[in-house]
Amino acid sequence: MTQEHSNAKRGKIIQIDEDQVKDHLGEIVRGTVQECWQVFYTSYKLEF
Repeated sequence: MTQEHSNAKRGKIIQIDEDQVKDHLGEIVRGTVQECWQVFYTSYKLEF
C-alpha cells in the first residue's frame, strides 16, 4: 500500500503552511507590541 493510498483511506489530512503561520503570528505580535507601547506612552505622557 502506498503512502498516498494509505492517506486517502484515513480521510482528510491537515496541511499547515508554516510561512503563513509565521506571518500571521508576526502580525499578532506586532499589533500587541504596538498596543502595549501606545498604552505605555499615553500613561507616561499623562504623568508628566
